[in-house]
Amino acid sequence: MTTTNHAVTPANMKAARKAYQEWEPRDVFYRTATVLVGLALRNEIPITLAESLAVLLQTWNKNFYRFHKEFNSAHFEEITSVLQSYQTLLAKCRERCIEELRPDDEERLLPLFAAFERGHSRMPG
Repeated sequence: MTTTNHAVTPANMKAARKAYQEWEPRDVFYRTATVLVGLALRNEIPITLAESLAVLLQTWNKNFYRFHKEFNSAHFEEITSVLQSYQTLLAKCRERCIEELRPDDEERLLPLFAAFERGHSRMPG
């Protein structure tokens, strides 16, 4: 099972990060969203983890959300369900840098990405 045709390798990640830093105007939104996610994980803000992640998802997927309804309670519940199902894996991922991704990580991570994709495909439009 693969979600894209792009190989995730340390060299590709490094090149992508460099291109991102040079060309991505939304960097401030990504950084802010990741701070929100961290604060939500520590229960330091009155925003749920799903709501914090929604900021990141809408920043990453601006064009997808532009043509679909905004987040509704069912979509937040779906995100929360995926986050709960993969809580242990996500906690382990937060301990590492993405550049430390190893080939054997793909087998564990693809179902997580697929779960999020299934949620997006069921989002009302």
